[in-house]
Amino acid sequence: MHTNRHVLLGIFFVSIIALLAWFTLFKTDFSLLSERQQWSVRFADAGGLRQGDSVLVAGMRWGRVESLTFDSSAEANERVHVRLSLDRPVDLYADHAIRIESATVLGGMHLSIEPGSFQTGIMAQGARLRGEVVPDVLKALGAVVSDNRETLSNMIAGLDEIVGEVRDGKGILSRLLYDETLGEDLSKTVNSLNETFTNLTAISADLRDGKGTLGRLLKDDELYNSIQTLATEITKVVDDVRGGKGTVGALLYDEDLAGDFRSGVADLSDIVQRINAGEGTLGLLIRDDKIGQNLERITTDLAEGRGTLGKLLSDDEIYTNLRVISEDLSLASAALREGRGTMSRLLYDDELYMEMERALHTLTGTLEEAREAAPINTFLSTLFLGF
Repeated sequence: MHTNRHVLLGIFFVSIIALLAWFTLFKTDFSLLSERQQWSVRFADAGGLRQGDSVLVAGMRWGRVESLTFDSSAEANERVHVRLSLDRPVDLYADHAIRIESATVLGGMHLSIEPGSFQTGIMAQGARLRGEVVPDVLKALGAVVSDNRETLSNMIAGLDEIVGEVRDGKGILSRLLYDETLGEDLSKTVNSLNETFTNLTAISADLRDGKGTLGRLLKDDELYNSIQTLATEITKVVDDVRGGKGTVGALLYDEDLAGDFRSGVADLSDIVQRINAGEGTLGLLIRDDKIGQNLERITTDLAEGRGTLGKLLSDDEIYTNLRVISEDLSLASAALREGRGTMSRLLYDDELYMEMERALHTLTGTLEEAREAAPINTFLSTLFLGF
């Protein structure tokens, strides 16, 4: 039993030594054999950085702060010298950045090194390094609060006043909180929005399934090819128009046609100016008051039934007579088309036409014979009268 206690005590002691050794070797950047790189960086302010704080290179733990010294005789931006100890060498480029930053929001600082980009060129060995201090978030917030104390006080007072008005039932926010009717309306609105979103979901599902016109536009390859063909044809038409082909192309790109169009517009403008000036028949109709009065009298006479045209427009008896005449003419034309009556036979009966033609030939022959026999008849009449 006594031996077991010594064994347990020995194990506990060895564990404690091993734990201490682990923290010493791995948590405090302890290095037994490797050579550490030493840097000196100058700052205007330490910003709360302390000896032993971590050094990060590109966000990775790379070393620790060895010491900090203050040089009152140096320039204002180089008063604090920070000596760094790096586990491994690192190259700095011209656009590098060295900053003292907050490790966490709750406190603690570390020194951050951003090596820069290879394209800017490597810095020479032994070059003077300078860094900057990134303001602590809490300190910056405290400074903002301190500088805007009065504004923040007014804001808090305003918020307190708004809360009081809400409690008293004033304003829209108070109605939203306490008005049951408005709450019900808002609930209905939310339900309507939910239904709308549900409908939109159903519509999108139909579109994915190729349902409806728009769904077919999205899913139907044949319809897509048709639209693509139409687009190609439209492109060809546009190209033809740009090339000056066709009427539209000529209207857009033919300079001679454009000149004729401008000339036509100028002539039209001249005509409108002449009309406005009262020149010509149309100008007189528009500008001459006497012509307007005459037209007004003519329309008045027509409306009141004066004159021949007025009676034709307003006298029912004349209208009736004209209607009877038109009906008689319609009957006569129908009789002519149907072959009834002498006139219709003259127009449509070929046999009667042939008989009339033969009669005319006979009459013509008789007249010719009478004309030839006229001198002989005159001589015989004179001779017999002598006796």
